Amino acid sequence: MHRLKKISLWTGGILGFMLSLYLAALLILPRLIDSESVKREIRNQFAQMVGGRINFDRLELNIWPRPHIEIRKVRITIPPSLNSTVVASKIYPKILPILTGQVEIVVVRFESPVLD
Repeated sequence: MHRLKKISLWTGGILGFMLSLYLAALLILPRLIDSESVKREIRNQFAQMVGGRINFDRLELNIWPRPHIEIRKVRITIPPSLNSTVVASKIYPKILPILTGQVEIVVVRFESPVLD
């Protein structure tokens, strides 16, 4: 019984420590990332990938349930004839490069896209 109690205490301590680190990341990470540089990098990568422009009103870094960038009121223009608006877009980047101000996009999801 004594051994089971020790294992339970260690497991609880490790889980508590990991939860504390996660909560600290939730509070600190959004403040560490310069959103203007991230916005600029997203615009540049989009232009390189599809040869168009992207504008948006708000950019948020969300960590739950998986780290991602949420962009609201997205307007996409790809010359000569594609114009689109999107209610929201979620961009799932690689995590480590974003901490250095670079964005490497892995997945992009659009919510309610409208093509003009």
